[in-house]
Amino acid sequence: MTATYDVINPATEQVVTTVSLLDAEQTDEAIARARAASPAWRAVSPGDRARLLRRFAEVVDTHREELAELEVRGGRQATSVTSSPTTPRHRSG
Repeated sequence: MTATYDVINPATEQVVTTVSLLDAEQTDEAIARARAASPAWRAVSPGDRARLLRRFAEVVDTHREELAELEVRGGRQATSVTSSPTTPRHRSG
């Protein structure tokens, strides 16, 4: 059985979501997979990386309100901060 962690809204003390926790072995496996993927990412041309990151930014922009609400629920930032133009698209120029 996988251990879980409840993410709590500090304002309401309601559970926002429950996430699975990784044990040390699972964490090591995830790190190993990320390291194994690194050479392939380095081999991607700068132009293709930019295209992929712009696409990522489009998806973030599409879900901006939902992501801002999740940040607020997690007690990290106010909506005015999370809705400001600091998404990957704005950072990438």
